Amino acid sequence: MTRICHLFEPHAPDDTILAAHLMTRRLAREHFEHRFVRLDGRNARETNLPDVHRIPWRFGLDFTVGPRLRRYVEHHRIDMVHAWGLDALTISSGALSNVVPIAATLTHPPRDRSWSRWFQAVATHATPAVATPSGIVQRRAIEAGLDPNRTVVIRPGIDFHALHEAKRLMTRDALDLPEDAQVLVTLPTPSRAGGHFLAAWAAAMLCYRLKKLRVLIPGVSAEQRRLKRFADSLNIDGLFTFTDQRHAFGDLLAVADLVVVAAVDDVPAVPLGWAMAAGRPIVGSAVPAVTEFIADRSNGLLCKPGQPVLLAARIRTALNDPRLSARLADTARSQAFEVFSMRRNADQYRLFYENILADRSPGENIRDTAIK
Repeated sequence: MTRICHLFEPHAPDDTILAAHLMTRRLAREHFEHRFVRLDGRNARETNLPDVHRIPWRFGLDFTVGPRLRRYVEHHRIDMVHAWGLDALTISSGALSNVVPIAATLTHPPRDRSWSRWFQAVATHATPAVATPSGIVQRRAIEAGLDPNRTVVIRPGIDFHALHEAKRLMTRDALDLPEDAQVLVTLPTPSRAGGHFLAAWAAAMLCYRLKKLRVLIPGVSAEQRRLKRFADSLNIDGLFTFTDQRHAFGDLLAVADLVVVAAVDDVPAVPLGWAMAAGRPIVGSAVPAVTEFIADRSNGLLCKPGQPVLLAARIRTALNDPRLSARLADTARSQAFEVFSMRRNADQYRLFYENILADRSPGENIRDTAIK
């Protein structure tokens, strides 16, 4: 029996926590035992995961969090730590050097040079094995200093059953949306890199012609507060609906007509995979993190990044041409079945763990499902 401790950061995104939970449920219980631990800052995000142990961590230079984590690992006889996120990886590498093997999943791409300093700090203790959900995140991590021989791409697993149940149970009335509305949804969570402000701007331009247009913006963040101020300044009643953690992204996809990904920089791959799997048309901007999955007029509609006028035109095309939108959505959904299988995701993480424990290359016998 291999005991694995899954270590989360205080503000771990919901999609990261959900991905870990779904994956571990599909691993053989006779071979793996999983424990979930969260570094618990003062404003740590609540989760619905059962039996989550909390290790207090004051942000910044908290020299006590490492010994606490080490005591937990030794007390529960943990065989491996799986760090979900860069802060979790940095802390576990510093605290558990030469104690247990360390794996990591980095779902978000690096955006500044601080990653290089963090990776250099990690490398002084041990070289971790790192899984990423996309080639873009892997490439950026390697550019920041991670050993390319210790990385592997494991595409996220999507719970197609949860999407099916959401379509069956979720209603627009639960969100105070008219049944005949044309509903757009953005990817969680609002950010500058995600281009959510551009998506809101494009919707504001369209709403005077498309009277039934509504926009769902999921996730809580500083950028969400900025968007709320923008929405208030427009004084357009009912155009925007901001949702918190009460509604999963799959629930929002169930009531949406279109997914808008107005990214200006790299964005996480997991929500984009859910959008593809839900069979909703996708309109996005042609940044590498999007074009890794979406091709213009093949399984979505793309435009130049940072251009809300072009984005608005693409949105209008998708809404006014249901036959085109249906074809694009069907193609994306079929591809999602091939790339984002939950069973394949769990099988690849099993191999990932076994390779690390056997001191083999982390990516041995793991094939990227997005590459034919």
